[in-house]
Amino acid sequence: MSLGSLRLSFRPSIALEDVLYRAAQVYLASRQEARALQFVAPLAKRLENDPQVYAKLIAGEAQLKTGKPREALSAFQEAQKLSDTWLGRLDIGRVYLDAGGICGSVFRV
Repeated sequence: MSLGSLRLSFRPSIALEDVLYRAAQVYLASRQEARALQFVAPLAKRLENDPQVYAKLIAGEAQLKTGKPREALSAFQEAQKLSDTWLGRLDIGRVYLDAGGICGSVFRV
């Protein structure tokens, strides 16, 4: 899939925040952190917790990609405070593993 052809199309069984989160991950994978953050910006403004969690996870993943593990960890922990998710736990574990803290990652995940 090319980034130019990335479209927001969803089936009724998939929530819009899921689509935006996955699209943002595609942009992160292609080193377009700013575009990924733009995709999830509307989610950060929503009142419900789940959309905000997705926005914080993408923000943390963008920080991790740009070599800022401390900021990434902070974003992931904020996401976990809103809702305890396996994605958040996985991302926190990745920060600890990248930093060489295998023990911290095992106990947190």
